[in-house]
Amino acid sequence: MGGENASVLADVTTTGGSGTDAGTYTHTASGTDGNYDLTFVDGALTIDKATATVTANSNTTTYNGGLQNVSGFTATGLVGGENASVLADVTTTGGPKTATATRSATATAANSTPPPVRSTSPWVTSATTPPWRSAVPPATSPTARPSPW
Repeated sequence: MGGENASVLADVTTTGGSGTDAGTYTHTASGTDGNYDLTFVDGALTIDKATATVTANSNTTTYNGGLQNVSGFTATGLVGGENASVLADVTTTGGPKTATATRSATATAANSTPPPVRSTSPWVTSATTPPWRSAVPPATSPTARPSPW
């Protein structure tokens, strides 16, 4: 009023309104003045979270028959000189894997019917062609083709 500003409120002080971590911090004012009936409304300082990228580590290795793994992570975008050690609640999952191989063989009795042959080869003539008889045309045949093997 009358051109006065907050500087005439010499007995009014503020507290709070400061913080380091992301979050909201209350800022309050209190005090008295002989000429004014004061009403106080709290303020706030809001610090938003910074954006950082966390990348799970990768690894390429050659099979060695034993347990191999990858663990850990890296972080970019951290501020204020901080490093990944401040990310105490960040974890990685996965990693250890033991490779397994499955091999199978099928045996048939000498007098049994062999399984059907499924081939796109022009040399396979019958599902029952015995392995000792070649289905490949003789080399002197005008239709002979070079062996794909």
